[in-house]
Amino acid sequence: MLDKLAEDTKDVVFLKVDVDKYQALVESFEVTSMPTIIGYKNGAVTDRVIGAYIEKITEMEFKQKIATGAVIVDFYATWCGPCKRLAPMLDKLAEDTKDVVFLKVDVDNHQALAESSEVTSMPTIIGYKNGAVIDRVLGANIEKVTEMVKKLTA
Repeated sequence: MLDKLAEDTKDVVFLKVDVDKYQALVESFEVTSMPTIIGYKNGAVTDRVIGAYIEKITEMEFKQKIATGAVIVDFYATWCGPCKRLAPMLDKLAEDTKDVVFLKVDVDNHQALAESSEVTSMPTIIGYKNGAVIDRVLGANIEKVTEMVKKLTA
């Protein structure tokens, strides 16, 4: 899919990095899950997509995303060990769950959003259905998150 996009988009340069071969790059760009796609413009990060997640999101976009349908939001921090352990499991769950939108919010970059969502520890996973909070999981508990997904899709 990215190969086709690169072919069709001539004013954007696409680079692939072999994460097994270039471990130093993986660490310097804080890659925790595959795929990780990082957008740059004039040397600054503009977007970051990790697995099936949308990572960069404004408060307005957040409110729009949770307003309709089933949404799981992973509030995490890049320095959080449990968040790093949970990330690949959430990626797999997002990949396997087609009826739920998964969002990822870095609490250090979106403090106001974390505060308005009453996030006090990481990871915090919140399930929304049509804008209402249905469930909340504190900590790296994939079993409870999986149960939350079942509630949201029931």
